[in-house]
Amino acid sequence: MRCHEAFLAALEEVESIAQHSNDLLASRERHSQNVGNAISRSGLVLLCGHFEGFIRELALEAIDRINQLELDPRDLPENLIAVAMEQAVQASGAKRQRDVANLTGALRDGRAASLDRKRLSGPKGNPSVENIEKIFSAFGLDSVIDQLSIADFGVQSTFVDELQSQKVREKLRAEVVSDAGGVVEHLCEIVDTIWTPRIRRREVGYVSAVQELLKKRNRIAHGEGREIVTPTELLVHVDQLRKLGQGLVNLMAELIADIGEHQGANSELGDVVYLPY
Repeated sequence: MRCHEAFLAALEEVESIAQHSNDLLASRERHSQNVGNAISRSGLVLLCGHFEGFIRELALEAIDRINQLELDPRDLPENLIAVAMEQAVQASGAKRQRDVANLTGALRDGRAASLDRKRLSGPKGNPSVENIEKIFSAFGLDSVIDQLSIADFGVQSTFVDELQSQKVREKLRAEVVSDAGGVVEHLCEIVDTIWTPRIRRREVGYVSAVQELLKKRNRIAHGEGREIVTPTELLVHVDQLRKLGQGLVNLMAELIADIGEHQGANSELGDVVYLPY
């Protein structure tokens, strides 16, 4: 996909920054070392910007390619149609009336409907785990960060069930005079039978990779102290995003290919391929 090619080129640019920073840091001159540190920090901010742009462009390109298929909207992922309708309803005035009429008419008559690429490209802002998954969920691809973390890091899941009793266990122990007979544990069991466990993300796999990148980016961009980013650390971030980007492209390309193949459409998408990494 074109956006992926551009992203890979951008990653090479950041790798060049890391190498230049490393060369400057090898100098004994204080000025060169200061410049090297500054270049490495700026490289991380640039990397984050490239990744944000890549996620946005991937969604835009996917919408364009789905539109090229000219399919009955009833044959598209239900999530995509739901988001398209939600976006249409959120418009105002004549545009809202026109967009809703076009989509409902296409659903009723079985004719192709052109999806609004800009409004379906997801939330603007930093490419957080939540934002990435919200964008891909619109295409019917749920928990993509979890899927790729399992595949690439060997973790069982990036999610964990947290019992509601964990919040009150220590407080109960502090309040109960005597825990004879396991009173506290018995009360905790009652709590857990009433309230279902809370699903919480673990900072493992790509969850950790993305969150750590954004934490560093925000500290640098907002001048919170002097965040140290070594050239080696910068290259680690580049490598992680290269693998994550490839995984996201694979998932999106596979979805588009499945839609076209399932409907027997001649998509002529050419470079939409599932790539190993």
